[in-house]
Amino acid sequence: MKLLLVDDEITARSVLREHLTRLLPHAEITEAENGAEALFRLLEQPPELVLLDLMVPVVGGEVFLDVIEEWTAKGFLAEMPRVVVITSFNDAAKLMELSNRPSVVKVLPKPISSNTITLLKNLLREL
Repeated sequence: MKLLLVDDEITARSVLREHLTRLLPHAEITEAENGAEALFRLLEQPPELVLLDLMVPVVGGEVFLDVIEEWTAKGFLAEMPRVVVITSFNDAAKLMELSNRPSVVKVLPKPISSNTITLLKNLLREL
């Protein structure tokens, strides 16, 4: 499985990488620290799953979602990558809006905790 971790916090990326490596030892994990870099990585090596922090610089998480959904609709991407949004937003309406997007398979809480990892682990079993 190919994964793309998108977060401007190196600690968050490291924690996710560590857990994902244990959960999926054969996974190919690529990282990006901003949305523009993530879009480049997505075109360079399309992932099956993107773990996306919404609050990333240059191109924000919501714009990233807009772009990949548009690229898929226009045929620039053969398949829309599935996205797990990891956010500290606490606004129920915003979280519902995000979870209803065609690219988003799950919205998980931040900061990354053992609960977040458990939810991610369960999600990975379903995929």
